[in-house]
Amino acid sequence: MSKRKKNKHFYKRNSITEKTKNTGGAPTESGFDETKKEGGKNPLDSLHEIFEEKKSAEETSNKKNSKDKGENNILAQIVKEERKKRKGRIVLFASIFLSVCALATAFGFVYFNTINPFTQEKIEMAIKGPEKAKMGEEIDYKIIYLNSGKVDINNAKIILSEPSGFQLTSSAPEIDGHSFHLGDIKKGEKGYVELSGTLIDSPEQVQTLKATLIFTPSNFSAEFSIKSELSIVIEPLDLGLVFNTLPNAATNEVLQFDIEYKNNELFPIENIKLKFVAPETFSLESTTPEFTTPDEKEWSLGKLDPGDEGKIVIKGKFTGENLQDKEPQELKVQLLLINKEEQNYQQQELIQQIQIVEQAISTTLIINGSNEDQNINYTDNLQFTVNYKNNGKEEYNNLALSVIIESEPIELLDWEKLDDELYGRVEKTDKGKKITWTGNQIDNLETLGAGEKNSLNFSLPLRDLEIFTYNDLTKAKLVIYSQINISDTNRAYPNIESNKITLMLNSNTNLQTEARYYYTDGTPIGSGSIPPKSNQETEYVIFWELNNDLHEIENITISTTLPDKVEWLDKYTLNVGEMFYADNNREITWTLNRLPVSAENPTINFRIKLTPDTNDVGKLMKLLNNITLRATDTETGDIISETYGIVSTNLESDEFAVGKGIVTE
Repeated sequence: MSKRKKNKHFYKRNSITEKTKNTGGAPTESGFDETKKEGGKNPLDSLHEIFEEKKSAEETSNKKNSKDKGENNILAQIVKEERKKRKGRIVLFASIFLSVCALATAFGFVYFNTINPFTQEKIEMAIKGPEKAKMGEEIDYKIIYLNSGKVDINNAKIILSEPSGFQLTSSAPEIDGHSFHLGDIKKGEKGYVELSGTLIDSPEQVQTLKATLIFTPSNFSAEFSIKSELSIVIEPLDLGLVFNTLPNAATNEVLQFDIEYKNNELFPIENIKLKFVAPETFSLESTTPEFTTPDEKEWSLGKLDPGDEGKIVIKGKFTGENLQDKEPQELKVQLLLINKEEQNYQQQELIQQIQIVEQAISTTLIINGSNEDQNINYTDNLQFTVNYKNNGKEEYNNLALSVIIESEPIELLDWEKLDDELYGRVEKTDKGKKITWTGNQIDNLETLGAGEKNSLNFSLPLRDLEIFTYNDLTKAKLVIYSQINISDTNRAYPNIESNKITLMLNSNTNLQTEARYYYTDGTPIGSGSIPPKSNQETEYVIFWELNNDLHEIENITISTTLPDKVEWLDKYTLNVGEMFYADNNREITWTLNRLPVSAENPTINFRIKLTPDTNDVGKLMKLLNNITLRATDTETGDIISETYGIVSTNLESDEFAVGKGIVTE
């Protein structure tokens, strides 16, 4: 900019100079004399030349600048592309590095989980215990482990996950929380740990014990583990619970109910209680014994050894308006088992419904401890209890109490063996027989005062049913009820009837058991010493034959366990069903799906081995523990359950070896 001003002044000075020198010419409007000297140059042309030179210089400068700018853009593009290539190389290198890491991880996973030598095939563990157990019964678990690998393992421990209802009673070695610390296990070494406890939970629940063995191989620094588990089904306790009530009662009538219980198990039962549940309409007057926990209406039964039994008496009455027009009143007795956290698990519940009636005189019938329909077995002796009461406010005279027994199409009861201390009168009816008592045998039947009550008992066995045909027995049943008749010349009273009880026959099912050394013709089928000798083996053959008639049965199970010093030889022959032997609890089981009446009697025989020791000299030895038969009668739906005694070396059924069962030296 400053350069252009300088040139402008220079141009002006030249113009003035020229004007001064050419004084002879006249100036023009532009201030210059347009007349040129000869050989002179027009100042305007010079100015144009200067401008042209400047323009040319500027164009040259612009071209140079443009060229420089282009070169700079090319260089920037090259740098950008180089940076992009460098970034690509970095990404490629990172991808390769991550892929290598992933491959290494996958290889390590495969190696340590499939290729490494410390699998279940090298380190083994199994849990031994029963498949089922009674609620509260002590259970023994045995966890066996084996290092069958080629190296030792270190820092071994077994971690347990016990079932929710498990309560530990003992362990060997002593358990540390939930763990057994085993330390180092040499190659080829085998060992075990043991624990015992009880299971308390809801009946029929599956309880699973889980064990995890964690260890470090001596030639590795990593930990490995294997797992094992065993499930047990909990069965409810058999407490022989009976709840005796009346089927009907009057409003405000004081009632007495009996709760009977008995430990039918083979082991003591502890931490059990009974709970009484009644509607608001029931007014409780007293209990004998009193409630242990009155607010909960519960009795604690303490410890019951096998065979222990007891009874609880409840007195009370139903109160309220128009109860006879409502649904039957419901009373409940619940058997509860308590765990160590004081939680209750219901084992059994008995429910009795009582219809509230208006009648003043009432009677109820109980057979074999129940006022309901039931099934009976061939050998049963029926036990009858008849209750009667005056629920009104006036006395009644000339009462006759009868028990009517309808037996069709055949007479099932042996009346010749009637056991009745009151000597009621027996007479025939259209459908059977009845036995009647009056004031001649029982005083208060002559006059039954207001609120007065009484009961009587008698028994009747079944006849020998072998004398009847199959068709007769399949249709046979008993319908039984009690009845009170009031004789009053001034008033006609209707007969008052009790609850009716229908009795059906279960199928006649039994098991024949024999232990033999000789066959029936004297041929030896056993081997070894007879009589048995200490520290010497003797083999016996056990024969089972199942007999059944009257109804088809199904879901048949016959089982027993082997005593100590008796071994299962896994040699057996059977014509139907399946045979199993469980090594963990030494149980022998024979199962059949069904057995029609027309089928041939199923049989089985199997071999066992006895090896007594010197401590057994002079003793008879057990070959089998108690034998249990369970089946379902398809006609009555009842469960048939029979228990047979032990089988010993006395061999009562073997006429050639009987009496040769005492161990000798």
